Order: sequence, then structure tokens, then C-alpha cells
Amino acid sequence: LNRAFLADLQSAPAVFWRRIRLLAARELLASRRRSVTEIAYETGFSDTAHFCSSFKKHFSMTPKQFRRIGK
Repeated sequence: LNRAFLADLQSAPAVFWRRIRLLAARELLASRRRSVTEIAYETGFSDTAHFCSSFKKHFSMTPKQFRRIGK
């Protein structure tokens, strides 16, 4: 199953689902006034620190920076 996933989507299932969760978090950050912690938990991250580091790695900015510049 993992090989099929890699062949079709060029990423491991865990990487794919993390990307989906981060994209959902980005939408929530842009459209709602929930806290970063609430958004982290709502998108399936078990703690805010892991969410923030994953977000920064994927988008090259922290969730608060993203919210501040209004993207």
C-alpha cells in the first residue's frame, strides 16, 4: 500500500496527510479568529509546538507570522 501511495502521489502517506492538515490549518488561520492552539488541535496535532514547527517548515513562517501578514 505504501509503495502504491508513493507511486501515485510521490509522497509517503504520513507526509501527504500532514500536508493536508497544514493546508486546512492555513485556511483556518486566514478565516477564523481561533487561537493557534485551538487550530492545532482541530487539525489533529497533539501539541502546539509540533504544529508550529511543522507549519514553519512547510510554509517558511510561523502561524502567527502568517496571520499577521494576512495571507
